[in-house]
Amino acid sequence: MSIKRSERIYRDITGYELPFSSRLNAYNILEITETNQYLLNIFKYFEIPKSIKENDAFYYKHICLETEWFDNISYKYYNTSYYWYILAELNDVVNPFESLYEGKMIKVLKSSYFYYIFRDFKKIRDL
Repeated sequence: MSIKRSERIYRDITGYELPFSSRLNAYNILEITETNQYLLNIFKYFEIPKSIKENDAFYYKHICLETEWFDNISYKYYNTSYYWYILAELNDVVNPFESLYEGKMIKVLKSSYFYYIFRDFKKIRDL
């Protein structure tokens, strides 16, 4: 079996090309040449650099309410729930469905620093 990296652009099930900010862009698409099938390589790992995580200048501090989830907090700060995964990664969360509780302080990356995250997606995908 021969596998190679594809130059194909990732699209969702409806055919819509995902934006550059999609976490899926961190993973390259592999082509199985014998069957002409395409697979998303999910075995790569993305991590926000420690230099960002440990520097207060890069983020706001948010105290969680009882009913909040990462997608709600993402919407509050970024006007979209789409960036919930950035919040989870910035806070070293393994399970985003069980990690928040009332009074918990989390870091919220300032949107002016998103460029560094999305730039790294391309670097990872191109490995």
